[in-house]
Amino acid sequence: MLLFDTPAGTDRGPAKHGEPHYDYLCRTGRLPFLRVREVMESWLAQFPSHHQEELTLRLRSRDNHHFEAAFFELYLHELFRRLGYSMEVHPRAGDRNKRPDFLATENRRGALLIEAASVCEMSDAARAAQARLNTVFDALNRVHCPDYFMEVECYGTLTSPLPGGKLRHELRRFLNSLDYEAARQVVSAGGLAKLPKFEFTHDGFRLEIGVLPVSPQKRGHPEHRPLGLYGPGEVRLVDNRTPLRDKLCQKAGHYGRLRRPLLIAINAAGRHLDGIDVTEALFGKESWAFSPLADELNEPVFRRVPNGALFGPKGPRNRNVSAALFVSSLLPWTVASAQPVTYHNPWARYTVDPLPEGLAQFRSDGHLMVASGGRAVHQVLGLPEGWPHF
Repeated sequence: MLLFDTPAGTDRGPAKHGEPHYDYLCRTGRLPFLRVREVMESWLAQFPSHHQEELTLRLRSRDNHHFEAAFFELYLHELFRRLGYSMEVHPRAGDRNKRPDFLATENRRGALLIEAASVCEMSDAARAAQARLNTVFDALNRVHCPDYFMEVECYGTLTSPLPGGKLRHELRRFLNSLDYEAARQVVSAGGLAKLPKFEFTHDGFRLEIGVLPVSPQKRGHPEHRPLGLYGPGEVRLVDNRTPLRDKLCQKAGHYGRLRRPLLIAINAAGRHLDGIDVTEALFGKESWAFSPLADELNEPVFRRVPNGALFGPKGPRNRNVSAALFVSSLLPWTVASAQPVTYHNPWARYTVDPLPEGLAQFRSDGHLMVASGGRAVHQVLGLPEGWPHF
């Protein structure tokens, strides 16, 4: 069964802000994304035939959240297949008659259940607000603005559709009031902050739009896209640890009593994870303790708050989780650079034998988690370095 049942398009432009991933892959004619299509088709052909139709329908979703979840399953199937495992889809497991995503079997290492999960950067309400904002960004890119790039800062949450016609009308009037040469002189003198800005408010939400003159050589270029810098104008707290921990705990209790190792694989969609994010999610938040006694040397002692997915207030927990695999912001065009890393649970009820050396992993050695293995993921997947832009 083919994932893309129509020929690739001829459009050479970038994706729109609100455009579904699958729709863009269908219409684009850019060479890197043609390579992405070919790889996705080849991976789908390796997926068990009686499960291909269901996965294909999910990959064709116009909701990027559902598309990314389906693609993560396709990716895991291909990753472990290339690591030497035979992959069974949706096996029965546990005493609750639930079905994880895969049963991976390898002669030297036994069988391993794999459950895929995605941790999205946003809640459902936040995704809806972002979809409305993407519509605004696409509307701004349609404004005739050959002389400037726009720098857009957003304040508040867009809880209802913004009137695009009114926005474009008022913005065009602002742009027509500007003097291109005078704006270039202000910028040349280091006075970018002195350029006038346009503001638009709607239902408690505010857009602040500044301009930056394009170079004379690029002025009026037919492929000029006016939207330059854009994003929130307010500082926001980023917490990667809590969503990871909560997702692990949710999946850990999903199957009841298991009789074989379970690996939970998490794609942190829209997030960049580092080692601290992962270890805090698994073992507890880092903290430093000071002695309250004045006559003692008041040097801090490193400790972990017992609030991790694998270690809580009463000690080890979720012991049916044998290991957890993490990858950041996995998409079809990042598979050759998004490096997966696996952490083994020191207190697991069923331990996982060391995974193939191609997969980076951490295992406990006394009080330390020690790294081993880890070829570049593009080598494991059989892709050229720099794919798909090589």
